[in-house]
Amino acid sequence: MAKNEIQNQKKRLLDCFVENPSFYSSKEFNGVRAHISEKYYNDFQVLEKISTSEKTRTLLSSWNLIQRIIDEVVAGRYETNSVEPCDDYFFLLNRFNLHEDKFLIHSVTISSLDFLVFIIQVIDKNIVNSEKLDDYLIQIESLYSFFERITRKVNLKNVTEQSKYKALFSRIDQVFNFDNHKNASTWFKFYFYFRDKKKFNSNIENNVLSNVSVFIRNSSNPKLLKKVIEEVISIQEFASTTYSNEIYNKCKNSAQFTVEFFSIFDEAKKQILLDSWIQKNSNQVSSLTKSLKEEIPNKKDFGNKILARANTLNNNLSEKKGFYDILFELDISKEEILQSDYTIQIKNVVFSTNLNLHNFGIKELKERREFINTKSLKSNAETFIKSYLGNPNTYNVHIQNIINNKLGLTTAFVDNHFRSNISILNTVNTYLVQTGNYKFYEALISKLTKTTINTINEKFVISISKQTKYTEIVNKIKDFYINELNNEVQEKLKLLL
Repeated sequence: MAKNEIQNQKKRLLDCFVENPSFYSSKEFNGVRAHISEKYYNDFQVLEKISTSEKTRTLLSSWNLIQRIIDEVVAGRYETNSVEPCDDYFFLLNRFNLHEDKFLIHSVTISSLDFLVFIIQVIDKNIVNSEKLDDYLIQIESLYSFFERITRKVNLKNVTEQSKYKALFSRIDQVFNFDNHKNASTWFKFYFYFRDKKKFNSNIENNVLSNVSVFIRNSSNPKLLKKVIEEVISIQEFASTTYSNEIYNKCKNSAQFTVEFFSIFDEAKKQILLDSWIQKNSNQVSSLTKSLKEEIPNKKDFGNKILARANTLNNNLSEKKGFYDILFELDISKEEILQSDYTIQIKNVVFSTNLNLHNFGIKELKERREFINTKSLKSNAETFIKSYLGNPNTYNVHIQNIINNKLGLTTAFVDNHFRSNISILNTVNTYLVQTGNYKFYEALISKLTKTTINTINEKFVISISKQTKYTEIVNKIKDFYINELNNEVQEKLKLLL
């Protein structure tokens, strides 16, 4: 008889039993089930047919069949049909998973412990370690489903049975920890499942606790870590375990981990975590804050801490600028920034005698003037002019910027101070003669009365000879102030043109 005909005949017989159950006695069905278990445990078509529905399983399958298959596989006697034996093992697992718990009697669950040890070793070697995993993700889920059912259901009555359970744990412990957790993403859910079973007095749960902690410490991919965790347990539930501290420690040293796991922490830990990051460089902090966006708690308080950090960075202006930029990436309101320390910090650098700090402050002032209480800078501007207007050689840039950026200086104040000390006039004239600094000249006269400007112009024209460095100042005097000069100075000015 041809093979196809034999298969068709088996199918017709099985269909007959299923479609006409009342026609056969219980004894006859018992015989059929025993015959299938004895003669057809290795016939995949029969196994597929009898596993199709609850009805077919109840009528034709048995715990003896599952027991026989498991025993044969573990003993190495089960004949596989596929080129890849794993395909056949997954077929069997799928058939087992279709069977209801009533088929998983005590002896079957105990034998299944050995079966799982065998299957996991084969799959780890031939699939997980052979770059075939992507093609078998669904099948791995089938293995996990059976593993979970057996591990949950099994009842360990004696030392021998406990040793089988230990052997299963040891196998999974081996594949989970292999080569510094190389394949841990595959085996994590199997391993983690042992964390709270407490089937008997053993060190299994403690081993899981310690090794999962090591796994977290060694993880370099936060997205993958989160994914494998969430395949087993919600990330919020996981955060309520002792592993929360392990993840927290990773977050303190990795912006990627912080972004991925920030939401699992309570408000207090979020604040502490952010505080720890403020001590790092501005690029790291900026990357973090941009990624966290609305998750940052109490942005006003965090902004104040950013400002406190910026205030320590006068020797590293690029970092100082970076932290100021972070402040404005936080979407803090204009009113809150005006109430913060930002204005005071800008005031301190704008009126610093250190030119680098001063220039930095002026740049920040120009960029973010609306967030600075410029009215509060008036007294500082007046103090600076009083202290340094008589030293333009050193502070000409400061004076120009303070005058030009409208920091509250009035013409009356500057002019009165200029005229009250004759030495300032002489010093300013000497400086202009030496440098021909037109920008300084233009800034200064913008805050002087015509009478004082005329005094400066006359003294300057008398003091210079015809040189190109004076061209801009001379042209300014000619275009706007020549008629204010006395005749002698006017004649001198014409010779310079």
